[in-house]
Parts: sequence; C-alpha cells; structure tokens
Amino acid sequence: MKLGIIASLVLLGCIGATADIGVRVGVVAFEDFDREYDKWETVLADFGRRSHPPLRFQLAAGTYGDLLDWMDRELVDVAILTSGVFATSQFSTESTPAYQHLATVGLPPAVSDWAGLDRRAAGDHFGYRSVCAVPADSPITSIEDLRHVAEQGRVQLVFVSPLSVSGRIAPTVAMREANITADVAIIYSQSHSEPVRLLTQPVNGLARVAFVWDDTVREGDELRAKRRRLPFPALDQLFLPHDSARLRRCVGRIRQTRCRAASAISGRNWANPFC
Repeated sequence: MKLGIIASLVLLGCIGATADIGVRVGVVAFEDFDREYDKWETVLADFGRRSHPPLRFQLAAGTYGDLLDWMDRELVDVAILTSGVFATSQFSTESTPAYQHLATVGLPPAVSDWAGLDRRAAGDHFGYRSVCAVPADSPITSIEDLRHVAEQGRVQLVFVSPLSVSGRIAPTVAMREANITADVAIIYSQSHSEPVRLLTQPVNGLARVAFVWDDTVREGDELRAKRRRLPFPALDQLFLPHDSARLRRCVGRIRQTRCRAASAISGRNWANPFC
C-alpha cells in the first residue's frame, strides 16, 4: 500500500517542504477494533519516519457519524472511509468537495473459508464481499427459505450499521433483488463479529440471520463453530470496493484553526478528536 508515500507528496505540495507537519487521520472503529487500531498506528508511524521532512500522524477512531462530523468541520486531514460513508460524504452544499480521493486501501488475502477462492488468492486485494450467515442448525438452507420466514415475520436480521456496505447496504440491495421485501425485525450491532456471535442466541422464537464482511470468521475460531454461510447468489455476486483514503484539500491553509469548532469548555472537547 503506497498510501503514506502519496500522502506525503500531496501534503508537502500543499503545506510546504519546511513546515512542521502534523497529519490528523480519522478511521471508523467498531467495538472489536483493537487489532485494526494497532495496525494503523504501526503503519502510520512507519510512514511518518520514512517521510522527509518527517510527518507526525495523529490517529482518531470513531463511529460513522463521528467521522462524517469531523470531515464536515474539517477536523481531520485524511479520512479512511468505507465506500458507504464516502458516498454519503459526497452530498454537500459546497460546489467543490472539501476532501479528494487519495488512494484505495489494499487488503491482504482473506483467510476465512466464507470468502471466495478469488479473495483468498495471493496478492493485494481492493475489494471484498458481504456474506449471509445463519446458525449451523438453522432450518434456513436457501434464499427461498429466508423469503418464506421473512414473509411470516419469523426472522430477525442482524446488521452492522446503517452505513456499512457489507453489513447493511449490499444485503439490502441483494434482498430486494431476491424479492425479500417483507417488513421484518432488524438490529444493528456496530460490530462485524457481534452479528455472528448473536446467531446462536435465540430471541423470542425468531430465526436470526446475520450479514458481515467475508473475512470476519476464521476456521477454528470460536465464532466459526455452530455457524455457517448461507449461499445467496444476489449477494455473492456483489464485489464491494474497499476503503477510500480521502485527503482534505490544501490542509495547510487552515492548519492553525483546526480546533475552531471546539466549544468554550476548557480541556479536551469530546466532539473534537484532537482538541
């Protein structure tokens, strides 16, 4: 992934080669984000050391809503967005978007047996899929079964977040294509692992069906036991673009006013990740 090198070139062109450069990076976090946070801290620290002059990265993790708010107030210089959040961020009253596309973040090969063979192939990957999962002993074995229990109101759909592409948007598109349109119970977990955990926990006699990204579970994991992937042709054929890195245009121009939206409350402002 050449994100750090590209960012360095663009930032230096905007701020100036002799500036003391601090770059604020915002990423979307879920409750099981610790490993991902550690990865970003390591990657950014390495990029910062190899840049000339060195870049100082500050990393802030928040919800989808937090990241959109930080971008709206230009509180982050680089935003790592899922394609769903990126699409939402494009709806702006400004004639020129405040953030421009910098790079697509690469993925390593998937290791889950729920992922397709193409996703498990060696090399960099720039997309992934959503998968539908059910308990191993679920009577739902086909999309026809899912449509039937949905029409009877006997299913609860477990999603990640309203703005998650793999955990909400793509499944909604696929269900519409498969003519699964009944009004059923849904919940949001704000996590990719929690929907899989919830599959084995009964809820008021409803069958649970979860939608997550294709590398959520690994063979041998506790999450993999007693769960299975449900073949869903309309969903399986959707290849989803991975995260987009968006750069705030000419970050140097307002570098001294990065905390202008902070409230008068002294100390750290909860609404501003860097103040």
